[in-house]
Amino acid sequence: MHFYITGDTHGNFNRIEEFCSENDTTKEDVMIILGDAGINYWLDNTDRQLKNDLSSLDITLFCIHGNHEARPWEAGDYEEVMWNDGLVYMEEAYPNILFAKDGEIYNFHGKKVMAIGGAYSVDKYYRISHKMPLISPIVIEPIQNLKTKVLGNHNPRLHSDEILKPLSISAATNPTAELALRQLPKLRGCEAHSSVILSQVDDSVFRKLGINLTCEAKYQTKKLYHR
Repeated sequence: MHFYITGDTHGNFNRIEEFCSENDTTKEDVMIILGDAGINYWLDNTDRQLKNDLSSLDITLFCIHGNHEARPWEAGDYEEVMWNDGLVYMEEAYPNILFAKDGEIYNFHGKKVMAIGGAYSVDKYYRISHKMPLISPIVIEPIQNLKTKVLGNHNPRLHSDEILKPLSISAATNPTAELALRQLPKLRGCEAHSSVILSQVDDSVFRKLGINLTCEAKYQTKKLYHR
């Protein structure tokens, strides 16, 4: 059994599917998704179809609920079962899709980890009812493909400046994105803290927005050189 960790997927599991194929994973392996998996978002057949697709992945998904999705107990026929010394939410039809229960402590190869999910987003229900994500995947995916498939980057994660650009594009047709864009000047003078040292690109964006940024004294990776 191997454990892997990734960030928000927001219903787009292309990178995880590619990862499983490239690394020959099995259902015994676990991908930990740190919030906003997007599996219980629409609360209709859209979610069900996504779960059907994910059930064929050769990996077990261990999801910590984020602030842009429903809690498992609101979304389906979940039951509590023991998994790695802690309780998880599981649907019988999808045994490889697990959701962490807040406050439970799990055992990952002898390391104990407490799971605490995200809070609710204040505009979540508006965007769900209007089927309107803040930034459309149609805008995000071409940028990620450009980074990984054309420019040769291994990580599809977008830096702060790269996410502000699609937000601006989405604002032309999405009132919620437009509203979010108008709030950016209000961030000036706010405090932000990162658990790792951010890249120069992200640090620069925070400074330009007037956000007072502090970081823990450690890098996200163990590379010899950092930019």
